[in-house]
Amino acid sequence: MEEEIDLREYVLVLLKYWKWILGTTLAAAMVALVVSFFLPPTYEATALVVVKPPQYVMQFDPPV
Repeated sequence: MEEEIDLREYVLVLLKYWKWILGTTLAAAMVALVVSFFLPPTYEATALVVVKPPQYVMQFDPPV
């Protein structure tokens, strides 16, 4: 019932077409890089910080 899987066939196919695999991967990476340079940023963040003295000062010890 058990069938053995021979990985040698898959490795031989990968070794046979390694130039196509590498070339396709590099081409896709280059296209993604060029597209990312031409697209505008999709987000923008701004922040406003106001620093002022506190309105109330809590004292735990009674004044002497």
